[in-house]
Amino acid sequence: MAMLIIKRRETPDWKRRGNFEYFIRRYVPPVPIYGTSKDGDLHIHSADLSFGVCTDLVGDTQEGSYQLAVRDATQFTAGDEILIHQTQCYRNDAVSNRGRWELNVIESVVTGLITLVKQLGFSFLSDADGAKASNTKTQIVRVPQYRKLTLDADIAAKRWDGYSGGILPFRTRTLVGTGAISAQGLGFHGRSVYNSGMYAEGWAGWDMGPAVNNGAYAGWV
Repeated sequence: MAMLIIKRRETPDWKRRGNFEYFIRRYVPPVPIYGTSKDGDLHIHSADLSFGVCTDLVGDTQEGSYQLAVRDATQFTAGDEILIHQTQCYRNDAVSNRGRWELNVIESVVTGLITLVKQLGFSFLSDADGAKASNTKTQIVRVPQYRKLTLDADIAAKRWDGYSGGILPFRTRTLVGTGAISAQGLGFHGRSVYNSGMYAEGWAGWDMGPAVNNGAYAGWV
């Protein structure tokens, strides 16, 4: 007996939307692993201990969305590659979100709103009120694209301030110099022992919970 199996094909995004021009406008090739060199050459002559540009989401955004509502979009421009990183997630129904990240490219920027070239592949959560004492934060970090980065002095990530920081991404075709690249000690505010009265974001050891305000559901140090 012969059996015919028909496999359903996934409908492309542009067909679902019924707009081929929309598909062409949204499509961009992946960013090369060493970047596009669009930011040219950068020579670091003196230490920069808050290197990079970052902000945080001020509300949840869902898989498939093209938009990010952010605290401050003034230092981002169209064409920037960005890292979207679920840095904290206290919500018990979304624990798998912790540490989730993806890369995307900015299509346009207006006050407090970034529009993306590609749909988000994941949902990202961030407390709508943007309260510093909350436990659920997603941050947006610009990924510079250098042709040549020369380090004659050290660079370090912006220190985590309860909203964003502690991450230092970039792409470059050439990296030279003797300067150090560091994010050491610039992440969550940790303590050696959990103490809810201290509002620490982690402690040395496993994340055991329960967390209160900026408690260890952020992670561990």
